[in-house]
Amino acid sequence: QNKKKRNSLTHKFGLNIDNPWWEEIIELPTDGFTGEHKIEVHFAYLCNGELKSCVTHNYPQSKIHFLKTNISKHTYPRKNKVQYGDLHYHTNLTDDMVEFGASIPASARVSAAIGLDFFCTTDHSYDLDDMEGSWTETDPHLKKWNDSRIQIKQENEINENVLIIPSEELSLHNAKGQNVHALILNNPTFMPGAGDGGEKPFDFSADFTTSTVHEELEDTALCIAAHPYNHIPRLQRGLFKRGTWGRKDVTEKNLAGLQILNGVDDGDFRRGLKAWKTLLLIGIKKYIYAGNDAHGNFNIFRQIKTPFVSLREAH
Repeated sequence: QNKKKRNSLTHKFGLNIDNPWWEEIIELPTDGFTGEHKIEVHFAYLCNGELKSCVTHNYPQSKIHFLKTNISKHTYPRKNKVQYGDLHYHTNLTDDMVEFGASIPASARVSAAIGLDFFCTTDHSYDLDDMEGSWTETDPHLKKWNDSRIQIKQENEINENVLIIPSEELSLHNAKGQNVHALILNNPTFMPGAGDGGEKPFDFSADFTTSTVHEELEDTALCIAAHPYNHIPRLQRGLFKRGTWGRKDVTEKNLAGLQILNGVDDGDFRRGLKAWKTLLLIGIKKYIYAGNDAHGNFNIFRQIKTPFVSLREAH
């Protein structure tokens, strides 16, 4: 157990890749070994005739060049009809100048591999209504949204291991007129919201508020306050007029609850937990939820710290 063992696997693709999104899932044989392991992925490729290479990714500002995985001897406990899922997850339908995710089929396959029963495709409302190949032009025909709902339905028909819940992360206004986010789960129709998408400079307008959003939801849907108490960086407050959910917003009668855990147990989570207990003590009962809010964060969390200069990242 104290000896380090190094295995390698070579895979040649021999492909000409000229489309924006391409993927390939390669399954690695575990050969009965368990525990925590590091994975390095070395790529070699030609770009415009020039030979290039990278390890795991090609972020020049990143200091982390390996993935960590834990191969467990045990499955999740499943007594009393327990189910596991991720309520806040972004696929590659979230596609703009700073954010992206994995495709729906790849997300389903990996979710099943790590033992999830379901996940919600909470992609940004300001991305779901875009023209294909653009993050600034709005498509009046909503082709991206409509095609994704068809794809989710098809994936659910062929995949028996994990259920995909069609969803979106809606940008809307709080009582102060600031942009906040809500998880809209399983609503059959698209709900627009682009106030903090950066698509139109200095346009922070919203189609819905935390009080009016419930009027448009269908009976099959849930509305959950997304990361309601997370600290908003000064840059986001200024550039996108982003804010947090206030007391008036979270006490709306039809709000299903609060997603107070957003990927990590930190000060934001503890602040949310304290706020939830305060609501309980005054007789306002709301469910609490958790989600990873992953934006293409395969194993490693990354976020722009200083544009073009530095990244914020962690395992």
